[in-house]
Amino acid sequence: MNKIYFPLKASLILIVLFCCFLGQLHPQISIKSSREAADFAVANSNIYSLKRLMLESSSKSARLSISEFLPKLDLSWTEDDSVKVGGADTRAKSISAGVTQLVFDGGKAKLAYDMNKTASYYNLKLYESELNRFRSSVIDSYYEILQLQQQVMIQEQLESNAKIQLDIMKKETELGLALETDYFEYLISFNKIQDETKQYKRELRTKLRTFKILIGLEITSEVIVTDSVEEDMIFLPCLEDNIDYLWQILKNNSPIIKKSRAEFFYAEKQYLYSNRIYMPNISLNGNVAFSGTAYPLNNPNYTAKVIISFPSNSLFPISLQNGYTINQHRLAAVNNSASVSVIPQPDFFVNKRTERISLNSKRQDLHDEETALYESLFEKVAMYDDCVDTIERLKDTIQLQEKRLLANKLRLEKGLLKKIEYLELLQQLAQQKIALAKSEISIKSIVRELEIMLCIPFGGLKTCLQK
Repeated sequence: MNKIYFPLKASLILIVLFCCFLGQLHPQISIKSSREAADFAVANSNIYSLKRLMLESSSKSARLSISEFLPKLDLSWTEDDSVKVGGADTRAKSISAGVTQLVFDGGKAKLAYDMNKTASYYNLKLYESELNRFRSSVIDSYYEILQLQQQVMIQEQLESNAKIQLDIMKKETELGLALETDYFEYLISFNKIQDETKQYKRELRTKLRTFKILIGLEITSEVIVTDSVEEDMIFLPCLEDNIDYLWQILKNNSPIIKKSRAEFFYAEKQYLYSNRIYMPNISLNGNVAFSGTAYPLNNPNYTAKVIISFPSNSLFPISLQNGYTINQHRLAAVNNSASVSVIPQPDFFVNKRTERISLNSKRQDLHDEETALYESLFEKVAMYDDCVDTIERLKDTIQLQEKRLLANKLRLEKGLLKKIEYLELLQQLAQQKIALAKSEISIKSIVRELEIMLCIPFGGLKTCLQK
């Protein structure tokens, strides 16, 4: 009995331990390229998905907002029963239906429709630019992780090389071949290198946590960021020499400029319409009414009206009506009416002057916005050109430092160079390599920012300049 019970108990323990082990496992995600990281982040972003759905719904609503062009239908029903003491009771019932159609308003309804449709279109374009900025931020974070991984690798290599010399120096000190003070000085520098390595690793872990949040992963998930095989970086020609061409692309493509121009265009149109006080609104109205004392009602009356109003004249709004009534297939009545209201507006001319100043202010704002965009473009172009020069200089410096390090290694072996001096040379080389990695990440980010600004696809700047 005991022989059977013990294996069963052991199996249960193993099952429990296995379940606990499975509970500690977390999903592992491997990101192998910047595009994969950006696509993954966009697919997991509920915020941008909801924004796009909202903007698409607004765009569809703007296209369907044609109520001003459609006829207005009015239905009415009345029933009036009166009881008179000492007289005959009266009963009156009526049902009517009318249709009113705007046939002319000088184009104001069309203008409002175009304004809404244009605004929704450019809002969608601005969202696409915002989404590209989000994608760019994900790509920046991806490359920062790669740069930190490279930084850690460089630092670990420096620490490994320094440790070799430290061990040699320790033995030399024990044998009395090296001064103890030199050993302590070297040890202090080595401890500093170890601290820097730990700091870089901590920065890498922090950046990985931020990256997981950015792409929509759980904190407990494990993400592995690797770099796929990419083409060598080919620098574009000096962008400052092409600033005029890039500025033309920006003016033609930028949704910011296009939206501002459209807003100014419509504001100018609205100002012109508001000053056309003699521009009428013309509507046609048709009505049919049935009346009687009991159901079913008969005796239909048909009425047709032409309604002319001047809504732009806010001081003296005038309304004119001309109507015809047909009863029993013959003309029964002709109605003409005119009405005018006098609305005191002491600030009328001040308001008109304010509208004119506001329009001029919008014109100036448009000019200032274009100037600011040009300055931003020029700044990005200058940053790119400076970064290219920095990268070329760093590459030359690294080559020279590697040659110098090789020569000084021979001097170290011959005892003509102190180990602490050799360590300083190793540190200088490591710092230059780290600076080069940061500059290469920075120039990729600048190119993406330029492509977002110019509203061209990622990787399209090179193609653009080759045309």
